[in-house]
Amino acid sequence: MPSFIQKESTIIQKIKPDIIVSDISFMPILAAFKNKIRSVLVSNFVWNESLEIPNNLKQYVKNSYEKADLILQLSLGTKMDFEQANSIGIVARQPTHSRKQIRKDLQFFNWKKNNSTKIF
Repeated sequence: MPSFIQKESTIIQKIKPDIIVSDISFMPILAAFKNKIRSVLVSNFVWNESLEIPNNLKQYVKNSYEKADLILQLSLGTKMDFEQANSIGIVARQPTHSRKQIRKDLQFFNWKKNNSTKIF
């Protein structure tokens, strides 16, 4: 096992989480698998389909992703060819500022709105 995955695994053993959630990185997925902890990959693309790397490395990354219990494919991304992949909508957190405050901070008040422009 590569040393960087061993480091992840050591941290996991100390923390003892119930689940590991990773945003595109395959290393936590492998460490979770090694420690028999459920894992979820959340992303709009995967490295094995996006990088120009040798085929053996692409396959290694793909095999790593396949160890995830669940893959949540965000919208507006590339197709993911995994059995455990599920397409979901846009994910966002609750805003901490009002629309009015955001418009003020970004100086949107001086923009002219026309039929083809939607300003939140």
